[in-house]
Amino acid sequence: MAKYAQLIRGDDKNWEVAAFLLIDRLYVSSLQTSRIEFSRIDMHSSTRSLNFIEELLGPIGYVVDNTLSNSISSAITRLEQDGYMKREDDQCILTNTGLKRLAEIKSKYKKGNEEPIGSHAAEAKAFKAIREEAEAKAFKAIRESDLPENQKDKIIKQLKNDH
Repeated sequence: MAKYAQLIRGDDKNWEVAAFLLIDRLYVSSLQTSRIEFSRIDMHSSTRSLNFIEELLGPIGYVVDNTLSNSISSAITRLEQDGYMKREDDQCILTNTGLKRLAEIKSKYKKGNEEPIGSHAAEAKAFKAIREEAEAKAFKAIRESDLPENQKDKIIKQLKNDH
């Protein structure tokens, strides 16, 4: 269930998305990979894993404290229950269904494009409107200033690039 935002618009399985993005980040070396195999223990206990999930889910309202390793482990278990992976000894291997879901997530996920939901959607919409109005006023003030045209263009370009 999504907290304040969906990592992918229309997909409320943030932990599933996060687990697949983590697999991609840690274990996929090429888009042509037909077999993705990894250690379950490394996935939910390595510092890289914990930091990645904290950076991904923390800003959208998930508690990322000392139980984070358990939450990642639960997400991995859920991937197995849903048929996205299977276990062989101590290794996890993505099934064909898992490989397809990974490809789907990779094609849809764009960092910073999280979709706010519920009351947070209204709040985000209001902040966006305020920001756009403020930007429009700032650009107008710059264009109407006594600065040389090339300096106005440079300032406006830099402001646009800052977000």
